[in-house]
Amino acid sequence: MSEVDTPRISNYGDLLRTGRFRVAVWGVGYIGYSSLIHFAEEGVAGIAYDPDEARVAQVLGGEYPVPGLEDWLRIDPKPLVEKGLLSATSDPQAVLGEEQLVDLVCVPTEREGRPWSFPLSDVMTRLAKSIAQQQDRHVRPRLVIVESTLEPGTVDRQVLPILAEHGVEAGRDVLLGVAPRRDWFVDPSRTLRTLDRIYSGHGPGGAEAVESVLGILCDRLHRASSYRVAELVKCVENAYRHAAISLANQLTLGFPEVDMDEVLDLASTKWNMQRYSPSFGAGGYCIPLAGQYLLQGASRPDSLGILRAAFDGDLQIRQEVAESVIRRGRRSVGILGLAYRGDLKVSVMSPSLHIAEVLRTRGVPVKVSDPYYSAREVRDLTGLETFDPAATLDEFDTLIVNTDHRRYLERDVLETVQSISRDFLILDNYGIWKDLTWPSGTRYYRAGAPGWLASLDDRPEILAAVNAGSGRP
Repeated sequence: MSEVDTPRISNYGDLLRTGRFRVAVWGVGYIGYSSLIHFAEEGVAGIAYDPDEARVAQVLGGEYPVPGLEDWLRIDPKPLVEKGLLSATSDPQAVLGEEQLVDLVCVPTEREGRPWSFPLSDVMTRLAKSIAQQQDRHVRPRLVIVESTLEPGTVDRQVLPILAEHGVEAGRDVLLGVAPRRDWFVDPSRTLRTLDRIYSGHGPGGAEAVESVLGILCDRLHRASSYRVAELVKCVENAYRHAAISLANQLTLGFPEVDMDEVLDLASTKWNMQRYSPSFGAGGYCIPLAGQYLLQGASRPDSLGILRAAFDGDLQIRQEVAESVIRRGRRSVGILGLAYRGDLKVSVMSPSLHIAEVLRTRGVPVKVSDPYYSAREVRDLTGLETFDPAATLDEFDTLIVNTDHRRYLERDVLETVQSISRDFLILDNYGIWKDLTWPSGTRYYRAGAPGWLASLDDRPEILAAVNAGSGRP
């Protein structure tokens, strides 16, 4: 046999570059598609599986399957599709052939804000059945790299038992890697190549094989001593952030008369303090879910009280935002942003969902607007109608700006908002409008400003403290 037919376990990256083999990507979301298109740009052919036929059609048509992702990746997919480097299918059997040497598992591991393991089990079962039928699996074992975020213990409790059930031995019949992906979609200065990646492998040569493949795309690789460590890293780093974010929110609740954003600005001048701002709460796949993954995977979950408090604190601040609007006697509310973060289409654990639900159930008319969601999608997710913030805001006396979409900084939206000449309240999560000039009737508060969650007219002790300090906002 030739060197290509009997590869050293560690040279999987070189084998992909020969053009004889492809990468199979399971899941065409933010993580899966970004991996797929970056491999294609490096000349490594890939095919993605996704049950969503609309997303598959978009990939095959040279379009981005996730709105807004093109602004972060800045790669034209059409020539890659035309060259046969970028493909997709809704048939899982099409990605199980032996020409796919490497599998990247990028499936969701959450549903409705809770850990969810079915997609991972489904993919691993399909792979195990296929690998078990390959006669030469000992000669050229398939490399499976899990990029999804994992609950600690998932490999031991779920992945390895599925393989064993079908007679597939990790380290012999299949090489297994764990490398949960960090994303950079809130920081345009980073790329997949410059992002630090944590990875590990299972069995002899597994880590080397993973490194050779991820090294095609990434310059900053850090090897964990085991897959158990690699499982933990992403959960732990996001749980750290969640605890700090929750503390920032609790501080603004504990000191409502103080500009907590200014306090945290000054505190962060200390060389070893990470800066976090008061907000409506953490959203997305990673931060608010990390503590739940750790609590479910820990051998002693009762020892992780800080994580439970962070989760509870996150729910509290969302409730407080809604309650502050109700306390102020507001009669109709428009929420800008269903997504949890700007220019992404991810509503998982978005503060808007909870805030809108509280207002609706308390009888306050509310609508939600987001440029990345259709009116039908907004209705399906919230049960509410949508509106155009650039057209008219006459039906509202309050705007809650949840998301820092660039759309909300465009001239037509700003002109509409700044033209309001009546009693109007604005609560701004990220402070995207903090430098604007407002008519006398508009009361604008960024998250963390003095009195942002209290009606100052109804709380004379807070009003007096504000007036004695930095002034009423």
